[in-house]
Amino acid sequence: AFLIMIFACLMVYMGTGPAWANPVNLAMPNVRFCQTYFWTNLLYINNYFNTGECFGWAWYLGVDMQLYIVAPGLLLLLYRKPKIGMALIIFLLNSSMVITGLMYHFIVNVHRGSY
Repeated sequence: AFLIMIFACLMVYMGTGPAWANPVNLAMPNVRFCQTYFWTNLLYINNYFNTGECFGWAWYLGVDMQLYIVAPGLLLLLYRKPKIGMALIIFLLNSSMVITGLMYHFIVNVHRGSY
C-alpha cells in the first residue's frame, strides 16, 4: 500500500525538468493508471485487469496471493481424499494449458495467421 501511495501520489513530484510531466514520458501513463486502478493492486486482483500496470512487479504479488489462498484447499483435499485431489490437480493443470493455448490462438495470434 505504501508503494502504491508513493507511485500514485508522489511520483509526479519526484522528477525535474521540462520533459518530466510530459505525457510522452514513460512514467506518466503508469502514474495515471495507478491513480485510477490502485484498488486492484490493494485487493491483489490486478492480473485480471489487462489495461496497464501500476508498477512492474505488481502482477507477481497478485498471482502469489491468489495461489496462497487456493493452495491450502488443494493440499487439504489432496491429504484427505488423494484420488479426488490428484484428479482435480490434473484437471486444473490441463485446463490451464488448454486455456492458454486457446487464448494465444484467438487473442494474440489473430492478425499474424501463423505460428
